[in-house]
Parts: sequence; structure tokens; C-alpha cells
Amino acid sequence: MPEDSPEPIFTRPLHNLPDSEKPPIRILLYTDDPQEVVETTGPPFGLGELISRLETHPPAFSRLSVKLVPRYPKGSSTASNKINTVLAEAETAKKPFDQVWFFGLHQINKKKFELGIGGGGPESELDKNEFEALKTRMDAGSLGVLVTGDHANQRPGDALDNPDSPIPDETRNARFLGLGRALGRCIPRAGMLRDWEGDPTANPRHSFNTQVLTFGTSLTQIGFQQDPVPQQLILKTFNERGKPSFEGRPHPLFFYKQGAAILLYPDHLHEGAVTLPKYLPEDVWPQKDGFQPKPRIVAHGVDKRNARRLKLIAVYDGDVVNAGRIVADSTWHHYFNVNLTGFPARSDPNTAADQIGQYYANLALWLSPRAKRSQMAKAMSLWLTRQPAIAELVGPEPSKRTSDVVVTGGIARKYLEEVASDCEVHELLQLLVPRSDGKRYESLYFPDESRTLSPVPSKELLLGSLIHKGPKESAHVLDLEAGGEVSFTAPAEAFATASAIAFKRQRRRVELAARRALRLFPGT
Repeated sequence: MPEDSPEPIFTRPLHNLPDSEKPPIRILLYTDDPQEVVETTGPPFGLGELISRLETHPPAFSRLSVKLVPRYPKGSSTASNKINTVLAEAETAKKPFDQVWFFGLHQINKKKFELGIGGGGPESELDKNEFEALKTRMDAGSLGVLVTGDHANQRPGDALDNPDSPIPDETRNARFLGLGRALGRCIPRAGMLRDWEGDPTANPRHSFNTQVLTFGTSLTQIGFQQDPVPQQLILKTFNERGKPSFEGRPHPLFFYKQGAAILLYPDHLHEGAVTLPKYLPEDVWPQKDGFQPKPRIVAHGVDKRNARRLKLIAVYDGDVVNAGRIVADSTWHHYFNVNLTGFPARSDPNTAADQIGQYYANLALWLSPRAKRSQMAKAMSLWLTRQPAIAELVGPEPSKRTSDVVVTGGIARKYLEEVASDCEVHELLQLLVPRSDGKRYESLYFPDESRTLSPVPSKELLLGSLIHKGPKESAHVLDLEAGGEVSFTAPAEAFATASAIAFKRQRRRVELAARRALRLFPGT
């Protein structure tokens, strides 16, 4: 290249966004067994490996803060850390949790307190105050939830009745009760997305086994869950308007890099099961303006012993009714140390280990409340407008020509690909969806490039419109009451204006293309 030729725009250094300008995503890991579920990387049921993978796959426009809190403080048989207390204390400290990941081991209230698998005590189950604390926050859209558990074991012999259960429990006398049932069953909405009684169990005749054979002759050997060979997922796919489609893209939880999907996942020899409720009463599953978002299965696994398809992951997106999002997983073994030791936290792109780590990062982002994602979108917008190349291109008077907007958006998209995951970009662009469309579709899948003819605008057109008509620096203020942290109040009117412009321009492009087609092919 000649010395006097201009510097290629994509080789210029990117402006870094300081941590002080990134809103925090606060994750509570909640367990009823401080003996087994710990935050170190050694013990088999520890969460240290999960935490390390979140640290090695950080989002671009937020800071992750992860805290493990046990229901029973170490050495105590009293449940002094009930979930309502933990959530309230965090809010009093002005550091509210954005989401709770439940890792319960116990099945039911028991007369004798003990820890470990089959353990429990008189206060194992969520009570009415805890149920109401969760429901209030989930209904307000300020709390996301991951609910896990595992297969069912035999009902403890010293199980107690619970007449004060916040949800009637007609199946508590079932012979087999699921591990994690004590915490999970009464989580509002989320508890209905897992099977808590009966099959599957650990008995090979009644189990769900997703392990992959790498040695020997039997898939029932427990060692397979510790090897570096993952299971392969079967993903549900959706079209641009978020409707199921064989030729679409997977749920954003499984977005990987450059349009690829996360297909590899930890395996286990006797998983639990997720399910969908048969009925969706409006007092439990809210609707708004005639639209009721429904939970759905987004990933399956396969039992290689019999080719049976298994439901692994269910999701509920309550954004359009201002309710918190939910993810239900068939087993907490997909998150525990024992199942992750074969997958290094720092791994090369496209490896199973890197895909698994990215899934955890996607989960943390997707479960964040809409208000928090809106703050992240504001941070993304500021970061883009601060890039010297973009600022130079846009100039003091942003162009209103669609072609110029698309060029700016194309550069912005390239920059984002260097720092943010596909899931993060997708989710933050959802904040630009007009509310009229959001009422009808849970998620829109925007094409990458503007030259793709689509009923929805491309990422390039959306980003360009946001930059040319987006939030300004003056909206970024310091909140002294929050301990000097930055207050990320995203100006909704700026996002609404940018989205309206992008959708209007896209409609014009589609109409123009249709008129041209009619001229070329009259009578069609």
C-alpha cells in the first residue's frame, strides 16, 4: 500500500469504555446446601468452574458481579438467609440483584436437619414471604431467574407436611421427589417449568442419559460426565419475526460467533427434566394488549441408549408484559465443577469449552432485567459515538441520507463484532424495537447487512440510525447516592426516535423493491 494512502478504517484503535461507565449485572447464586455447593473449583458440586467461565467471557457493556449465598450459614441449621431477606438486604445496600440462579439439592421439608444429597430440614421449602418477595420482583420485571434441579430420588422417610406452602402441594407424597424441589417448586412461574416428581430417576431404566461414549461399552459409567467430550444440542430455530422456523436462527442464548450457534454442552448420566405447563392462566402468566408470551422449549438432548429426545432447556421471555425472564434447565450438572473439569475456562474459539463458557455469559445477559439491558444499550451507544472513525465520519451535522446512515452502521457493526458477543448485540438492539412490534413478537432477528431485503431493518440500519439520532453524552450523570456510581438512565425518547426512523426507512426500501419487481415482471 502506498505510504500516502489513507489508513484503513478498521485498523484504527478502538476507544475503550471504562468499567465506571458500564452498568453492573448482579447475579445471586442461591443454594440450600453450603456443604456441597461452594464457590471453589475443587469439590464436585462446587460452582467455581462456572464463575471462572463467566469471568473469562465478560460482556462488553456491563460488569458482572457474582455472589453465592447459602440458605443456611455454614455451621447453622437455621435458614437465616431466606431469599426474601437476601434480596431485601441487597436493595437496602443499593446493590440489588438482577437475577437469581437456584442450585437447590434438597427435596422437601424434613424433621431432622442434614446436608448433602437427601438432606434438608424443617425450613427447606420456600415459604409464603419468600414466594411473595420473588413474585413482586419477577412481576415488576426487575428479577430474572434460572431454575435447576436434577433427577428424582426416593422421598425421605422423615418428610414433613407443609400446610403453609405458598402453592398447594398435592404431590408431596409421591414416592420419588426431584432433587432441588424444596427451593424450585414454589418459584413463581419458574417452578412450573420442571418436573419435580416421578421419573426420571437415577435408575438406568428410568433415567435421562445424555453422555457420549468415548471408551468401554456402557454409557452408564459415571466417568463420562468428567471427560472433555460434550453432548450435542438440538436447537429450536426461529425466523426474523421470532416464530418457529426450520431455516431460522436459534434462541439468543445459543448465539456464538459470526452467526454460528452454540451446539456443545456438558453431559450427565441421569438428568432431570424440563416441561411446559398445560394451562397458562392469566393470573400466573400475564398478558398485555391481547398478547401473552408463552414458555417454550429451546434445546433438546438425545439419550444415546435409545435415541430418545430429551427436553433440556425451557425459556420464558416476559419483556413485553414487563415480567422477569426465566430459564429452566434439566440439571444443575450442566453448571457444576464435576461436569466442567474437562473444559478449560480459557480455550480457543470454536472449542466445546469456549462454547460452554459463552453460553453462561449469554445466560447472564439474557436474564438481566429490561431496565438493565437498556442501560447497557446506552453504554453501547456512547461507546460507538466515541469511536474516532465514527465521529469523523458522522461529523457535527449527521446526514439524513439512508446510504450514509447504512455506511455508519456498517462500521459500527464491525466494531461491535470485535468487542461484543452476538447475543449481547442482538439483545441490546431489541431495545430499539418499537413497542407496537414488541407487543406481537417476543424477539426480532435482524439481518446483519442492509442489502438483505427483509421486513425488519438490518443491524447496520439500526446502528446507523442510533448513531445519527442517538443518546448524547449529557444524559450520562453521576449518582452520588449510589456510592459515586454512574447512573445509566437511557433516554427512551432517543431510542424510540432512532428505531422509528430505521423501521420507516426499511419499509420504504421494501416498497421500492416491490415496485421495481412489478416493473421488471409485470403481471406477477
